[in-house]
Amino acid sequence: MKKVFLLIFALLPLLLFSETIVTKHRGNIENVSDVDTTEIDLIYFIQDYQTKSIDRNSVDAIIYDNGQYVTIWHKDEVKDVTENGEIAAVGQKSPSAWADTQVGSLLNFSDGSFGIVFYADDKGHGLVVSLIETKAKWDINKRKHMSDVPDIPNTENAQAEIIQLGEGAQYTSAILRHMSSFMCPAAAWCRAQGEDWYLPSASELTYLLRVANGGRDGKGPISRAITAAGGIKLDGDWYWSSSETERTEALNVSEGGYVSSENKDEENAVRAVRAF
Repeated sequence: MKKVFLLIFALLPLLLFSETIVTKHRGNIENVSDVDTTEIDLIYFIQDYQTKSIDRNSVDAIIYDNGQYVTIWHKDEVKDVTENGEIAAVGQKSPSAWADTQVGSLLNFSDGSFGIVFYADDKGHGLVVSLIETKAKWDINKRKHMSDVPDIPNTENAQAEIIQLGEGAQYTSAILRHMSSFMCPAAAWCRAQGEDWYLPSASELTYLLRVANGGRDGKGPISRAITAAGGIKLDGDWYWSSSETERTEALNVSEGGYVSSENKDEENAVRAVRAF
């Protein structure tokens, strides 16, 4: 009974933080608080907004610390849950590598820059967001002198999912090839954070603000991780993306994750992103 109490106590911070922790009980996926914990064989948890599992006997602890999830275990196996509820292994990872690249963790790059992970795939790659932001215009040209940037498709929509890792990097490079850095301050500020930093695409930005941060602006999990690392929380109202709508307009995304088109000469918040 003591072990059951300690397990529930270890999981309590995660339950209170609005992430879902589930367990497998007699073949069904259920909330951990609704099952007989003495029969747990596997512990299920959320990593990268996907359900993962680890063997109950291999777990030392699951804790919530400084805006990020930290799991410590003896074995390396991490598994996915398929649509029909079966368990499918997705590869081997060391505990330290998993902890370093999970959503909400702080990454320190070799160029001295830092970022909070807001997306990570099962291959050890993902996206981080900068700890700081600024206010800037997308284009300081007068509207009659603005032009479509080559290699950026015009769109009025953004999907809240990561289809192409680092999509905004291509768009930012296209902006900087087509315009002088002085004329495109939003993209230039992002690149000034380091050569691998860029102005995120509308989809990347929507994923960051709506999915990863839950549409909760300064109170969301990514914002809390940023402030825990000494950065500025995500409450800049509207953020510029590198996605264009037409010659004079580009997409911006609200702190709640809503997408809109805005004149490029308007000043909005800017937050840099980097792929790893």
